[in-house]
Amino acid sequence: MTDRMDESQAGGESSALSAHEALTVGVVHDIAGALTAIAGWAEFALATEERVEREQALRLIRQGAGSAARLARGLLGGQADAWANPREVAEQVTQLLRPMAVRRDLEIVVDTGESPLPRLPEGACFSLLWNLAHNAVALSAPGTRVQIRLAPHETGIRMRVIDAGPGLDASVERHAFDAGFSRRPGGSGVGLFRVREIAASLGGAVSLRNAPGGGAVAEVTVPALEPAPGPRLRRSGVVARRAPDTMLLQGATLLIVDDDDALRSMLVATLARRGASCSEAASLAEVEETTGRWDLALLDLSLRDGSGLRLAERLRHAGRVRRVICMSGQSSMPPGAGFRPDAWLRKPFEPAEVLACVLRILPVAGEDAAKG
Repeated sequence: MTDRMDESQAGGESSALSAHEALTVGVVHDIAGALTAIAGWAEFALATEERVEREQALRLIRQGAGSAARLARGLLGGQADAWANPREVAEQVTQLLRPMAVRRDLEIVVDTGESPLPRLPEGACFSLLWNLAHNAVALSAPGTRVQIRLAPHETGIRMRVIDAGPGLDASVERHAFDAGFSRRPGGSGVGLFRVREIAASLGGAVSLRNAPGGGAVAEVTVPALEPAPGPRLRRSGVVARRAPDTMLLQGATLLIVDDDDALRSMLVATLARRGASCSEAASLAEVEETTGRWDLALLDLSLRDGSGLRLAERLRHAGRVRRVICMSGQSSMPPGAGFRPDAWLRKPFEPAEVLACVLRILPVAGEDAAKG
């Protein structure tokens, strides 16, 4: 269960990390884990010829990508975390770890009981369960099982992950939560350090002990945190109420400019699926070689050959585009920027967020066209 190196490497690194460094290292570690799971399911999807299995893999890839994006947004200071049902998060973590468990000939068993469980911040819940379960799968002996158990605890929740690994000796117990201390081959020594930090930030605690039949038990207890009943945080609620195959953007002409080929392709696929006619480019030069006109342009702020804002200003001035959405990892406009886009879409984002933003902007353009 434990994520450690030999005792000589334990110690000072944990205290040497500032609070910001610890957060950054922890979130990057969790994102890397989610990306590893995505890669595993992508390999599965490419290898299988069964339609049902391929669709399941694609759903899990989407879930994993969403988790990674939410973790990144939290690190960048983006929107507040949504609240999640720990049962659903446990099932997601289990499914994402399935390729790794199969390779190691392990079974993952989830027991969440039937009693009501308090909701938790989604990113924190995912990180806690992911790190504990990933360690358990990595250290358990082939042919054994990893158990994930969730249950009410006083007014909150108790999470237990039980592995069939080598258990804990005295040196491991002393340095179990030190940053940089890992006995797992290739381990970063961040996982359990991250668990301790998250549990503490939620007012909870984490402990490790040997399991009676061998292996180890990691236990996290967290008090009830859910806010009073009221409007819950939702991602792209407007989109969720509409069928994804309806032609919401029928007749709209869009320009998508981003030098990230994968992201640009995702945007084109998302918007074209809703009926939009999309043009795409990877640079300013590619756009300037065309003579097209568009209802809306989605432009990356920083392109390889110049500023997306300057491109937007030129396109607007020439009457080639009506509305502009700027996409950037920054949270706000650069200081001194003269051009103001109609909307600011902060990276990383999910497809539903893009669609919601476009739908907010395009009706205005439609009104302008009607008046003209």
